[in-house]
Amino acid sequence: MLARFIEIGAQLVATDPQERYGKYIGTNRRALEPGFIPLIKPPRLTIVSYYPNASTLAVAEYTELDQRFRRWGETGSREDYEVAYHDWVATMPLWPFFRKWVEQILTEIGVQRTEIAWLPLVKLPCPPENPPNQAMMVLDRDCLRAQLELLRPSVIWVQSKEVYESAGGLLQEIQRAIVVQKLYKTKTSRTSPETPRIIRDLRRYLG
Repeated sequence: MLARFIEIGAQLVATDPQERYGKYIGTNRRALEPGFIPLIKPPRLTIVSYYPNASTLAVAEYTELDQRFRRWGETGSREDYEVAYHDWVATMPLWPFFRKWVEQILTEIGVQRTEIAWLPLVKLPCPPENPPNQAMMVLDRDCLRAQLELLRPSVIWVQSKEVYESAGGLLQEIQRAIVVQKLYKTKTSRTSPETPRIIRDLRRYLG
């Protein structure tokens, strides 16, 4: 499973965004992000998100991190995937999105960062002020399907109603426990009003 995931991901990382998305991306030339899965055991929890955030980390090592990530696409090797995966796990707490919307829930349900898989519906990192359009979601849906069929996750946490509206059918085909967070961010609160329900449902499904 891991070998095939690495192969699919490397093909995406190596893809020219302009060739894949054409006019939809403007000047965006960030490398596509396939997502990540654990190296050894199947994930306890699979997070399906809308799209990767195009903001960069405010750390001096960002350019080096990006270069190591792109090497996964260049070589397709397990070794380079492992480097990219370890970088992702290590830098996760630095991302504002993770700190605001994910960290608390993982802590409450007792799931470690190394026990999750992350699969974005749209693979191109986009700025929050210019999210993917419907055409991009349709374009990348088959890729998400291939990843989910390969992974066969037991519990899926869907982050945002846009993802479920676009890919709910294929998620249901997987026939696993699905927790949908329809009201994700609010302008007046640092936490989603659905957080207590998400925690309760994930605890129930994870056992």
